[in-house]
Amino acid sequence: MSLKEDIIETITNTANIDSDIEITGKSKLTTDLGIDSLDSVEITMALEDAYGISITEDDMRSVKTINDLYKMVKEKADIDEKDEDEDEELDWFTTWLVCELNIPAM
Repeated sequence: MSLKEDIIETITNTANIDSDIEITGKSKLTTDLGIDSLDSVEITMALEDAYGISITEDDMRSVKTINDLYKMVKEKADIDEKDEDEDEELDWFTTWLVCELNIPAM
């Protein structure tokens, strides 16, 4: 299981997210998933325990999406894992360079 999948599972279990809701890296914690302040505290504690890290209130204020949370945990836990979403963003940028600017793909 990848780090992002583990984070999604932690959020789903901790905040009792309905299994019918599709959760992606771009899912917003509050608006898409309905995470409230109590859920946020419980998720923070679960992630701190699971990864042996410390997450401050300021850290959590900057987290808006699953991807934000993933990047923060990955950095704090010093986990070397490639994010599949980064490939998507790079592919879009490469396509734009090739199509719009006629820069050959590498």
